[in-house]
Amino acid sequence: MTSPLRKSGWAAYLGLLAAAVGLNLGFANRAWSQQGGYIAYPRNLISENIGQPTTGRITGLKRMPGLMPDYRLGVRDKVQVTIVGQGAIEREITVTGEITIPFLGTVAVAELTPEEAETKIAEELKARDLIKEPQVLVSVTSYVSKRVYVLGAVDVPGEYNMSFRYTLMDLMFLAGGLDFSAARYGYLHRAKPGTAPTWRPLLTDGGMDDMMKDPDVARPGSEVIRIDLQPLKEGGVLEENILLRDGDLFNVPTAEVKLVYILGEVESPGAYEFPNEDRVTATQAITWANGPTSTANVSEGMLVRQGIDGQRTEISVDYEAMLFGREPNVEVQPGDLIFVPHSAAKAMGSEMARIIPGMIQYPIYRLVR
Repeated sequence: MTSPLRKSGWAAYLGLLAAAVGLNLGFANRAWSQQGGYIAYPRNLISENIGQPTTGRITGLKRMPGLMPDYRLGVRDKVQVTIVGQGAIEREITVTGEITIPFLGTVAVAELTPEEAETKIAEELKARDLIKEPQVLVSVTSYVSKRVYVLGAVDVPGEYNMSFRYTLMDLMFLAGGLDFSAARYGYLHRAKPGTAPTWRPLLTDGGMDDMMKDPDVARPGSEVIRIDLQPLKEGGVLEENILLRDGDLFNVPTAEVKLVYILGEVESPGAYEFPNEDRVTATQAITWANGPTSTANVSEGMLVRQGIDGQRTEISVDYEAMLFGREPNVEVQPGDLIFVPHSAAKAMGSEMARIIPGMIQYPIYRLVR
């Protein structure tokens, strides 16, 4: 038999558990809403006064799960227009961005939010004396018009449908982020107002190569915005976090890998990627290879450069003199090769330093023995 104390303990435990679950759900719902989740409007879907003529606007109406309040209507979206006291009609937005309302005719609603479309329809009904105090609700039943594209050096390139206003950072998140090979700059291709994106047919017909070939060239009827991707490459966020429009295409080219070769008597010889800096010196480049070895002839290094015309140039590199400012530092270019030679004298000295302690200890060992 369970004691009253044990019962009260379980009751308290269950009460605390229920409170914790309720609190957790409350926080989850609030965070979900803040992040633009599926509940964009209050759970009270329809106002109590929806069946009665009112002078104020109808509030508390659910438009469509997954849509944020700033979603803008577009071509081929399907909307339901409810006029209180007159019923509801469903319309698909035409290629000209319009819908037809009985007794009112065509109304341009493309690029308006549902709330802005409600206001516009209500104002026109009132202006034509069709309804004295019109109450209008516009809800999206199907959205298909908002498409954005991302190409190039991202994890998941492709086409994405927007259910609300995306920013470039939103698109980068959906595309899985930048690939390690992404270039410093990306290019946002955007159709000018009143112009259809010319790249949609290209993408469906396998014309992505054409878009990738010249990522910074604007197509007819479009403009190109250059975006600095360096903050994103360094783990931050884009400074130019632009709001995207229907049809926008973000092209992220692959960076051209530029190398500098550091060979010979250095700790870590090899090919090193040339950084995006205005100036790189020979001492900096040798530092990438962890500096010269103990047997390096640091005064007789050589930089070899192959010109565009195939002409070979050799430049003397005195690492020690440049390091201490006795000689001007040699500027390095992509494709250069720096060679640090071996010093026979240093090698002999190093070998003697290794052998002499043993020679000194040997007679002592013999004497003791």
